[in-house]
Amino acid sequence: MEAAAQSVYPFEQKCPFAPPEELTWRRRNAPVSQVRLANGSTAWLVTRYDDVRTVLTDPRFSRRQVREAAMRGGPPGAPAPAPAPAPAPQGGSARTSPPPSGRFDFGMSLSDPDRHAAWRRTLASVLTPRHAESLRERVARAVEETLDELQGGPQPADLVSGFAYQVPVRVLCELFDLPEDMRPAFRAWAAQIRAAAPSTAAFGEAMGSLYGVARRLVDKERAAPGEGVIGLLLTAAGEEAAPADEELLTTVMLLATAGYESTAVQFANGLLALLQHPGEAARLRAGQVSAAAAVEEILRYAQAGTGFAGTTVTTEDVRLGGETIPAGSTVLISLDSAGRDESHTDRPDEFDLGQGAPHHHLTFGAGSHFCLGAALARVELQEGIARLLRRFPALRPHDDPAAVEFTANLFHRYPRELLVVWS
Repeated sequence: MEAAAQSVYPFEQKCPFAPPEELTWRRRNAPVSQVRLANGSTAWLVTRYDDVRTVLTDPRFSRRQVREAAMRGGPPGAPAPAPAPAPAPQGGSARTSPPPSGRFDFGMSLSDPDRHAAWRRTLASVLTPRHAESLRERVARAVEETLDELQGGPQPADLVSGFAYQVPVRVLCELFDLPEDMRPAFRAWAAQIRAAAPSTAAFGEAMGSLYGVARRLVDKERAAPGEGVIGLLLTAAGEEAAPADEELLTTVMLLATAGYESTAVQFANGLLALLQHPGEAARLRAGQVSAAAAVEEILRYAQAGTGFAGTTVTTEDVRLGGETIPAGSTVLISLDSAGRDESHTDRPDEFDLGQGAPHHHLTFGAGSHFCLGAALARVELQEGIARLLRRFPALRPHDDPAAVEFTANLFHRYPRELLVVWS
C-alpha cells in the first residue's frame, strides 16, 4: 500500500473498533502524510501518539480558523464573518445576543491560548477531580434512576436511547444545579441536538435552543450564585474579576455540548465493546478489574471518530514526523490511531480492561485544550457502566453485536441502537 494513492479520508472502516488498514499502514510507515478530502481539498493527517500530542499542545497548530469556520458553517481559510458585537467589559453583565440561526460557537475549545488562558484557569480551579468526586453520589443516583426506568420498561431495551443518552442529561442537570422549571427545556435541547446528527445547520439551531437555557441560568446565578458550576465560577472569580456574560454563556454551552453528546457516545461505544467481549464484562462485574481501569481501556479501544475532531491550521512551517507541514495547512489528528500506537500499548488491538491507563490514550486531548470535564466524565462512565453490569448480571445482546448498525454526528460514530435483554 502506498500513501501516495491518496485515498479519500476518512478511510472506509469495516469494523467499528478496528482502524482501517490504510490508517494502520500510515501510522507505521507514513505517520505524517497528506490525504485527500471528499470536497477535493487536501490536509495533513497525523497518526502516532507522540505526534498527535504535539499537535494538541504546540501553539503553532492553531484552532482559530477552525473556530471561525464553525461560526459561519464553512471550511477553514474562507473569509471571516462580520465581527460580532463586542462582549461586555470584564465584570460587566450586559446582555449578549443569541447566536445567528444555523451557527454555533465552541468557544474556548477552539480558540487560541491568548484568548482564553485566564478564563480557563478560573474554570479549571472549579472543575477539579475533587469537584468531580464531590458529585459522585449524585452521579450514582442519576445512574440508578435511569436503570430503574430501564428495568421497568420492555425487553429488548435499547441501551443507546434508554441509557447512554439519558445518564448524561441527568448528570448535567446536577452539574449546573438546574432548577426544576429549567430542566424540561434542557431535556428538549438534548433531544434536539441528538436529532441534528451530522447536520451543521441543525446543530446550530440546537445551539440556539441551548442559548435560551444558558441565558436563564446565567441570569439566575448572577442574582444569587448557587452550588452549580456557574455559581461556583462567579464565586471563585470574585467581584473585581467577575466574568462577562459572553464567557459564562459560552461556558454553559461548551460544557453542556461536550458533557452530553461525547459522554453518551462513549457510553454507547464502550457498552458495545463489552457486549462484544463478554469475558471482559464478567471480569468487571466480578470486581477482578477496577471500574477506573476499565473506563481507561474503553476510552482507548472503543473510539469511533469521524476523523475531524481536533482539526487545526499551522501558523508557520512545522517539522513533524519527518515531514515539513507548510504554514496555512489544515492538519487532522487520528485519536483512534494514536490509541493503537504500539509504542504506548503492548497489545494495542486487544480489548483488555486490566491494561487500561490514562497515558494509553488522548481521548480527552492534551495541553491547553485538555477537556476540563474529563474528571467528571470518568466518574460518570465508571458509575454508569459498573452499576449497569451489576444491576443486570444476565445482560446480553439481543442481536449479533458484530452486526450493529452505526450512525454519526459531527465528530463521532456510534451504534444507532444497542438492543439487550437480561431475563
